Amino acid sequence: MVDSAEGGCLVAHPDFSQINTWVFDLDNTLYNPEHSFEHEQIELYVNYLARKGDTEPKVVRKRLEELSKTHFDPMARYVQLGYPFDINEWVQEAISVDYSRLPKCDRTAELIEKLPGKKYIFTNHLAQHAERVLQQLHLDHLFDGISDNVSRDYINKPESKVYTDLVQEFNFEPTKAVFVEDSPENLQPAFTMGMKTVLVHRTDIHEAEFIEHQYPTLLEFLEDVA
Repeated sequence: MVDSAEGGCLVAHPDFSQINTWVFDLDNTLYNPEHSFEHEQIELYVNYLARKGDTEPKVVRKRLEELSKTHFDPMARYVQLGYPFDINEWVQEAISVDYSRLPKCDRTAELIEKLPGKKYIFTNHLAQHAERVLQQLHLDHLFDGISDNVSRDYINKPESKVYTDLVQEFNFEPTKAVFVEDSPENLQPAFTMGMKTVLVHRTDIHEAEFIEHQYPTLLEFLEDVA
């Protein structure tokens, strides 16, 4: 449980001296959500699926709306159901966004580099997108691996299976790992496995057992554990 409050957000001053693995979400975690690609890439995705399936975008949106009632990630489920989709084509669509909107942060890079142990990206997006985000942020030299949704057969957080697969893929002990995220629901499976959990870039305060630490920004978290 988060155990103190400063500046309107719950935070704690954690002891991470036993931690040797640092797992970070990508989008809206490594950079401020005001620079988010989410809405733009959703539109790209809908329009791509419509063209690929020879239908209208409104039809795709309706299908996604129905899938959202029963699935964490309706866009991934859409592909799993066998609708027309070509990953190589979609990669080119997805990475057509303007990455120059992301400002580099030398201080963030400096502090991540100082974290002891391995560092990984755990994203529901494409590895190619993650690589471009990291390059633009000047963080690409700091991470030891990327877990993306293609490598997981489009199974995404917060499905518990992908957390187990993450641990197996990168061969680390969950109780010696920290997971940093901007989506509260994605922290619960990590907490259940024994990882330390950190919520960042949320102005609303979340009090839940599985959210152990919360910070207004990633940089404030990194400064606190430096």
